Amino acid sequence: MWSYLLAVLTPKVRGKVIVAWHDRAAALYRQFERDGDRNAAEQAMRLFRRMAGIGSPGDPYRIAALNNLSGALHDRFTGTGDLADLDEAIVLGRAAVEASPDGDVNRSTYRSNLCHTLRLRFKHTGNLADLDEAIALGRSTGHGRRTVHRPGYGGAPPDHWRSCPCTRREYLTAPGGRRSTGWFPHTPPA
Repeated sequence: MWSYLLAVLTPKVRGKVIVAWHDRAAALYRQFERDGDRNAAEQAMRLFRRMAGIGSPGDPYRIAALNNLSGALHDRFTGTGDLADLDEAIVLGRAAVEASPDGDVNRSTYRSNLCHTLRLRFKHTGNLADLDEAIALGRSTGHGRRTVHRPGYGGAPPDHWRSCPCTRREYLTAPGGRRSTGWFPHTPPA
């Protein structure tokens, strides 16, 4: 039904509707993060699903919705332990990465988020293929390289720059594994 209604709208009005949905979903998800309101999280996920189901493959709001829905499912898994949420989060994360064009400045964020979700599934299932894919994603985005912070040259690099493991051995031998910094929500440019 929503696809039909949006199809008959002019592009300008359609864009305003999608922006309003995105803003509402983001506000609902922030409410969940702040207050722990599960109903707000479910409403946000419904809106992200609606946005992910419409629009063209390269639409930045559709890609952001895929990423944010993936992150919401990732977070829901950490609360419920339901592996189906994690599996769907990985499928959606891969879709966001595949849909983002090579020059997209947010592509590395989508790849990093997928890396974290794959690592989380590895921690719960022990499937080395997930860890290997996470390592490959980290290396391809530059997150796996070692960075050196020198005092006096601005703030320390964000944790997510170094949060994907560099090698399988490094990850498996680190005490407690590497710390996950979680996924990074994205709001596309207006």
